[in-house]
Amino acid sequence: MTDSFRETLEDQAFGAPYRAPASHRIPANGIGLLLAFSLSAGSLYWLAVTVLSGRSLAFDSALLLHIHAFEPVRFVHFANAVCVLVTVFSVLMLAYLCWQRRWTSALFWFGSTAGASILCGIAKKLMERHRPELWALATKHASFSFPSGHATQSMAFVVALLLLAPAAKRKTILALGLPWIALVALCRLYLGLHYPTDIVAGWALAAAWCCLLGLLRLPNAASR
Repeated sequence: MTDSFRETLEDQAFGAPYRAPASHRIPANGIGLLLAFSLSAGSLYWLAVTVLSGRSLAFDSALLLHIHAFEPVRFVHFANAVCVLVTVFSVLMLAYLCWQRRWTSALFWFGSTAGASILCGIAKKLMERHRPELWALATKHASFSFPSGHATQSMAFVVALLLLAPAAKRKTILALGLPWIALVALCRLYLGLHYPTDIVAGWALAAAWCCLLGLLRLPNAASR
């Protein structure tokens, strides 16, 4: 009895094992994006509940005062310059993708960075958390504090870049991007414009949004 004939008899007797169609299978990177989205969205929700309840205020204030205690005289100008570069880098990257005629990537980049900014603005109005008032601020802002727009933008920049870049370049992007994200966060905290929970919420919002767009960008997602 040949192997093919035996397999035919077994399939008729017991039924062939179910194999999901290729269009219904979630690729490995899709599972990673789904997990990252779930974790980020859950963290953002938990932070929002914690801030609204007022449980984070003592921790936020203590850490902010600790950071501000190390005050180089000229660091204010440096911190402001770093914060401006967040927007500059995002615009330059968009211009580069358009110059390269990578229209799909440019659209994804714009949706990631601009979309994260829009969601951040909506979240600020919903939360209505006022800026810290622990010392006299060198820079005044009329907008609300939660989540941090600059933290959102810096995280959206790095995550979107990771999703667009080939796998071989992702370690380099992480090696450069993570210190950049941390530097932006430190500058915002040093300037006294955000609480630490504002920063983490901005990271979570940007990561969740970019991962969601990454899921929609997957080839299999478009066919379902």
